[in-house]
Amino acid sequence: MKPHQERARAEKVNYWQPHLRSWRSSGLSMSEYCKRHELNEAQFRYWQHQLLSMTHGALHRAIPPLKFTEIKPVASEECELSGFSGIELHCKGYCLTLTVNFNEGVMRRLLHLLDGLP
Repeated sequence: MKPHQERARAEKVNYWQPHLRSWRSSGLSMSEYCKRHELNEAQFRYWQHQLLSMTHGALHRAIPPLKFTEIKPVASEECELSGFSGIELHCKGYCLTLTVNFNEGVMRRLLHLLDGLP
């Protein structure tokens, strides 16, 4: 894309993005929002699709590839004696070791917190 085309596209993104955010929080149908703001509904739909595609592409590039780790079973007697469930989760440099009677709610909150870390 040529520099003047890139600038024109950036201007359009800067125009449509606030409208799309405003529409989502307005509670109005797309048609009604476009009427009230004198916007072409076909263009609105086009830019909704364009911006969603751009966001999806950026997210896809930002998500690292998945790594799979071999799971080695631990004897149940060993688990009962140690309290270790045999499950370890590795996320962003942290290691979460689950006990046999781990609290699912606490684990969900912890994973949510870890997900928010850079």
